[in-house]
Amino acid sequence: DVREWSDVASSARSKGEVAHSAHIFPIVSIKNSELPSLELRRIYKGRVVLGGHMIKNQFGQWAIFNELASTPSTLEEIKCVDIHAMRPGWLAEDADADSAYTQTVWTGPPTWLRLPKLLIPDSWKGKFRDPVVLLLKNLKEQ
Repeated sequence: DVREWSDVASSARSKGEVAHSAHIFPIVSIKNSELPSLELRRIYKGRVVLGGHMIKNQFGQWAIFNELASTPSTLEEIKCVDIHAMRPGWLAEDADADSAYTQTVWTGPPTWLRLPKLLIPDSWKGKFRDPVVLLLKNLKEQ
């Protein structure tokens, strides 16, 4: 469901509801980029991330959140584990479930995403001035 951001914001203001808007953008990198260009272990990796630096509410003000997913204390704890793992005789492991983060349903305030121009379908061009789509699944914040 694609909508015009001005309509979403106006509706939220008139109903006394919250609506956030955020920009998403693609990131592409090359895993093992230090290897020769024909090396098969060089892999292009891409993802779409949410720009956490540009989340605004229905009034155009910076969005305020009550909780953080990665608090500074948690990050410090991870660094401590890494330091201990480097000591002789110590071992530590970490793991990441493939795509687990993006399979989680978004439970925060209604957040509408602005797509970068290169991802806007041709069918939207000329129909929308500022198209937005509702966020349904979590995106990794950058």
